[in-house]
Amino acid sequence: MLARAVRGTRDILPDEIPSWLYLEARARDFFPRYGFREIRTPVLEEMALFLRSLGQTSDVVEKQMFVVEKGDDQLVLRPEGTAGVARAYVEHRLDLNDPIQRYFYIGPMFRGERPQRGRLRQFHQLGVEIFGSDDPIVDVETILVMVRFLEGVGLKGYTLRINSVGCREDKERLSVHLREVLASRKRELCEDCQRRFDRNVLRVLDCKNPACRRVVEESVDFGEVLCPGCRDHFQQVKSGLEGLGIIYQEDRFLVRGLDYYLRTVFELSHPALGAGQDTVSAGGRYDGLIEEISEGKLSVPGIGFAIGLERLLLAMEGGLPKEGKGIEVAVIYSPGGEVPALKLAAELRESGRSVLVSPSARSFRSQMRWANRVGANWVLILGDEELEKREVAVKDMSRGHQIRVGLDKVKEVVGESS
Repeated sequence: MLARAVRGTRDILPDEIPSWLYLEARARDFFPRYGFREIRTPVLEEMALFLRSLGQTSDVVEKQMFVVEKGDDQLVLRPEGTAGVARAYVEHRLDLNDPIQRYFYIGPMFRGERPQRGRLRQFHQLGVEIFGSDDPIVDVETILVMVRFLEGVGLKGYTLRINSVGCREDKERLSVHLREVLASRKRELCEDCQRRFDRNVLRVLDCKNPACRRVVEESVDFGEVLCPGCRDHFQQVKSGLEGLGIIYQEDRFLVRGLDYYLRTVFELSHPALGAGQDTVSAGGRYDGLIEEISEGKLSVPGIGFAIGLERLLLAMEGGLPKEGKGIEVAVIYSPGGEVPALKLAAELRESGRSVLVSPSARSFRSQMRWANRVGANWVLILGDEELEKREVAVKDMSRGHQIRVGLDKVKEVVGESS
């Protein structure tokens, strides 16, 4: 049987790597300017962490977690990044280092869902988390960071949507209202929403099914769902975004799919990804998450977002670097010149050049064809005469110009790596 990648996973091939490296390099340059430090958490976490943080009625917990059972241990491949970072924050008492903590992470996540374009079983996220403040200005800055990073790597034509789901009391009040107004139309909802109706009716608002969306729009009156404190908090967030010139759409149906969200939630979508799967980045405030994970020992507010790197690359198709720097120097040689060729290559590599040595002492014609295939800018030729005189023939492939220099002059001709 032909070996293939597991369904819902994909290889990132060498020609694609420059785009990934570009995004990762931009992240490691950009986020520290806003005070974020990188954190790396394990791919494996205890299942209980996600049952507590994401909610047992979330799609992630109900249908999408990859469970790994080893003896009495119930582990999962992490489906998202926030819970693991929050767990590390609690476990290592990072709150004692500084009242405000800012982290960013880059890495693979895993969800056992039906693979689609931009939705894989193993995918990659870049995310940020801020712990220690519930001030609305932190919400504003978090959204600013997300928007500025995505614009900085070249994303255009996106839509930013925001909402407030309020505090726990507000969410409960909205849940009661939803059950009341949707009870008579429950059969019109999809199977998932009928199940959500009894277990977590707020998730009905998040459904992308057009029929469910129509029922909700025709039935629900949001009215004054938010309490005065949450209403004021959200107004300050909107005013801050407007003051920064960040264009957004207020969407009362935006709730996000994880139970830990309170107050501000937001999504950034792009039409290139298609309806229903167009979210590039999303996040929100989760002021009760640390308290839940620490079993009440700590009460620390938090907010963050995650960017799906596969989806970002799809949204920017053609707009990111596709090819790397390539091979700068190729070394070819006559029989017996293998060791001098390797020594010369080693010296050039130490000066920062990328160098390949011909895999065999074939004819010079075939070795030159090989140098063309690998895309070398310079070819260094160690023929019998060059080896005898301790010289090198240096060919500039772009101009077709060739000179002969001493071994100690090669670096001067080829130049130092820029």
